Amino acid sequence: MPNWRCTGCSKIFSDSAATHETTVAALTLGALGHNFENGACTRCGAADPDYVPPVIPGDVDGDGHVNARDVMAIMHHLVGDTPTVFDLAAADFNGDGKINNRDVLSMMIAIVNGIF
Repeated sequence: MPNWRCTGCSKIFSDSAATHETTVAALTLGALGHNFENGACTRCGAADPDYVPPVIPGDVDGDGHVNARDVMAIMHHLVGDTPTVFDLAAADFNGDGKINNRDVLSMMIAIVNGIF
């Protein structure tokens, strides 16, 4: 908002004729605050500290796709050679609360049938 400061008295006015006195507080816009969507603020881009990305069942490497690499990662996990990047929640493909060969088989069937 345009404003003018009197050089004699230092008062602030909202018009050039210096007839409508105002204050810095009246001219200052308050912060809008964050508007988080999908983990980021739509206003400033700040990361949402409470954001938890959705789990894609089977996408254990987090690349957004369920494919043979994920099947192999689960198989490695089952023999004690868990990959560095491995989402345990996504590994439970069939949702039975366990990570086992049934998850591997279910994923392979889903991939072969073109579900992913």
